[in-house]
Amino acid sequence: MVAVPFREHGSTSVNAFGQCGGGCGKACTNDMGNRNMSTAAPKVAIFCNTFSASFIFRQTLIAALQKEDRLSAVVSLTDDKVNVAEAVKQVQTETIRLTLPGILKTARRLRASGTEICHGFTHAGNMAALLQGVVLGLPVIMNITGMGRAFSTTSLYNTLLRVGLLGFYTLSQGMVRNIIVQNQDDARLISRTFLPWMRHKILCTNGSGIAPAFFRRVRPEIIGTAQTPIRVGFFSRALPEKGVLDFYALADRHRANKEIAFHHIGHPGAEGFASDQIEEYAKRHNLTYLPFQVDPRPWLLAMDIVVLPSHYREGLSRLCIETMLAGKV
Repeated sequence: MVAVPFREHGSTSVNAFGQCGGGCGKACTNDMGNRNMSTAAPKVAIFCNTFSASFIFRQTLIAALQKEDRLSAVVSLTDDKVNVAEAVKQVQTETIRLTLPGILKTARRLRASGTEICHGFTHAGNMAALLQGVVLGLPVIMNITGMGRAFSTTSLYNTLLRVGLLGFYTLSQGMVRNIIVQNQDDARLISRTFLPWMRHKILCTNGSGIAPAFFRRVRPEIIGTAQTPIRVGFFSRALPEKGVLDFYALADRHRANKEIAFHHIGHPGAEGFASDQIEEYAKRHNLTYLPFQVDPRPWLLAMDIVVLPSHYREGLSRLCIETMLAGKV
């Protein structure tokens, strides 16, 4: 087993910016985050596949960087700003096109904003961050949110995905300052593909962090009436490895129990599911299906019990933390 180094902030592991994985709200610096920077507090551009994912899953890091005037821009491959309209008003945003003119245009804007670090989040965001880092000659820090889907089944798609992702991160090892992973399984996996003298670049955190105030001033979504029975929720993509089939089987098993109502909220598209079929499939299994919600908090607060029967390669699920913050079981 390869030992994976990580930095400590008290009892909580941190990423290369010193951002506490437990959401301490501090963008404290360390030698890896500041080395070769022109300023003591380098400005960071965050790259992600969507603006929604940036402002939901990087909330604590964005807030900490904003507080210290270290956020230069939030860059997305998808122009979905309408989904997080209030959040994007507070920061500079860029939608990058993965064409040569698009990459050069974004590079000029990032240079003008004083960007000194390109930080990728999600696989697509990591690829965009690496391209910009190479063009601008800036250090790149990647955050691997999870490799579970690529290792969940032996289907042709997952096999190609696994080979492609591992190949990308292996080829990137000489061009990145750090690669941050969020569970030990992924840390060991990436370590095995890295050259021995490159493994110090791998950092393991406790997750992306959730601010304690995440659920304040949010009203529960109204589901049913006051007489509605106990609500049981499953918040996840409709992936077998995330436990969607287990949840549907549980709902089917309690079909005769009128005291319990089951709700699935998340993206469709798992193997064996089509987007136009999952709602009907859910009805047949005694539950209500709702598509992906940009802000899941009102729905989470409406539940009495939250279930995640995951078979995924993941550490401590973000949903578990959100459930506890919401005061749910």
